[in-house]
Amino acid sequence: MKCNSHDRWAALVELSEGKPNKEAERHIESCPECHVKFEQLKKMIRSMSLEHFVAPIQDVEWAKNLMPEKVLRLTLLRTSIQLSGARSVNQDFQAVYGQEEFELRVMYSKVDSGWNIVSRLPEPNWNVFREGQLLTTDSEGHFQFETESLGNSHFHLRNSDVKFEVPSIGDTIDGSIRST
Repeated sequence: MKCNSHDRWAALVELSEGKPNKEAERHIESCPECHVKFEQLKKMIRSMSLEHFVAPIQDVEWAKNLMPEKVLRLTLLRTSIQLSGARSVNQDFQAVYGQEEFELRVMYSKVDSGWNIVSRLPEPNWNVFREGQLLTTDSEGHFQFETESLGNSHFHLRNSDVKFEVPSIGDTIDGSIRST
């Protein structure tokens, strides 16, 4: 049996699973490299037979709380206000926030009571929170909320690995642009 053949691997796997193969047994006795591979395969097969348990969700949550949360603050990349050269904000506009390769588009619309903010979750496994409350999303991940001022338009997105903070647009737009 040659050391670099497909047959050698198949024979070592069979032998590690407990199937008899006299030729493979003789080979691993004379080849230190194959003997090491054989022992690794046996160890792997034994570990696969160990019983696995699913941790209770409360224990998983407890363990997650022990680990520091990864929080990334998104930065404002561009707005339709900047592109139009507007001096005041009194109508609908869009903003794009980002962090490395991640981008989020947010729509701001003027309503009687202030502003309506609309966006969409990046993936189905994400959630959106505003002032500590989970917001509802539709089947496509769209969400919205209203606020009295652009200075209070912050929210955050979260999945199991990271929390993205989306700052208030009022805190991030150029100081020369006024909200009305």
